[in-house]
Amino acid sequence: LQFIYAIRAFEERSSTWRQVILAALISLLATYIKPVFAICILPAIGILMAYRLLNKQEINWKMLGLGLILPTVVVLTWQYMLTYQSTGSGGIIFAPFSVMRLYSKWLTTKFLLSIIFPFFVTVFYFQKARKDMRLALGWLIFLISVFFTYFLSESGTSFNSGNFTWTAEICLLVLFCVCTLFFIEQVKVNRIKSFVLKWAWAAHVVAGIIYYYYCFVVRSYFLIERDNVGPL
Repeated sequence: LQFIYAIRAFEERSSTWRQVILAALISLLATYIKPVFAICILPAIGILMAYRLLNKQEINWKMLGLGLILPTVVVLTWQYMLTYQSTGSGGIIFAPFSVMRLYSKWLTTKFLLSIIFPFFVTVFYFQKARKDMRLALGWLIFLISVFFTYFLSESGTSFNSGNFTWTAEICLLVLFCVCTLFFIEQVKVNRIKSFVLKWAWAAHVVAGIIYYYYCFVVRSYFLIERDNVGPL
């Protein structure tokens, strides 16, 4: 929902106060429940706003500032102080690949296999994709999440938990959704491209089913967590 409101904010010149208040409530609730998406969409919105300012384009300040940025920053600040400052239980550190190496030795291979469908959708239809705000914001959020996942960690007892890996998990899901919608709109443009992308999408689905089967039937998910095998 935050993503949808962000897209609308960049596509529409203005918003009603009812829309802004609803977006603010969604931002507050979403950030409170799970802040990992908020820490990715916030800098992404900032980058796109800076790009528009440099190109002297209009910005929906009311929606972006009051509906998305302000409530998200307020909750994130409160959560950071509550989690790290008041309890003194470590903090956030720059530790490239330190956590992800605990989960796998095949990071490059797994990363590339994870983005086959969205990557080829963007490449095959690049001329249209580069003008699509959904894909622009989706890729930007995902790339920011990759930085959080692979380069940042929590110090102290939470180091091995890999809490920042949820950023890439959630943001990749959002990217898959927007790329799937975009592909459906282009599916009749080129049969060969459509055929390749359909199989790529299906491969992701099959791999996901196999992984869930592995987690919940072959081995206990909690056993995987204990052994630091982790998700793909």
